[in-house]
Amino acid sequence: MPKFIALAEDDNDDQLLFAEALRQICKESTLRVVPTGMQLLDLLVAHQHALPDVVVMDVNMPGMSGIECLKIIRSRFGLLPVAVMSTSSDIETIDAAFESGADCYVVKPGKYSELKAVIEKIIITDWPSLAPARSRDNFLLKALITTR
Repeated sequence: MPKFIALAEDDNDDQLLFAEALRQICKESTLRVVPTGMQLLDLLVAHQHALPDVVVMDVNMPGMSGIECLKIIRSRFGLLPVAVMSTSSDIETIDAAFESGADCYVVKPGKYSELKAVIEKIIITDWPSLAPARSRDNFLLKALITTR
């Protein structure tokens, strides 16, 4: 099923890896990549009548942090699904993302296969149906990878 995904990520390598993994998972998906939180907000305003199916965003971006951007997204765009994906595993950062309304938090995986598994989980999850059951217990998303 085609998906519209918005990615807010300032690292070029991470952008490329995400795009390639998404292409392998769901060839028909549309990916819009922006490097800053302000540009993400501009993208959402431009697509307000056809918002992305999910937003994936980094925490550490130039100008506006992902947490600040997330607060604005929640105030302007309601229950738009947002997954925070960051290198930070700091509990305060994870708590801030939860408190600001992210649907899930992912520590960027070190392996490409794990990245693909996480992206697949993010794009196939029906986030609006899970919103009422959102809790800290199921907030931290991890790739369920079986090694051979």
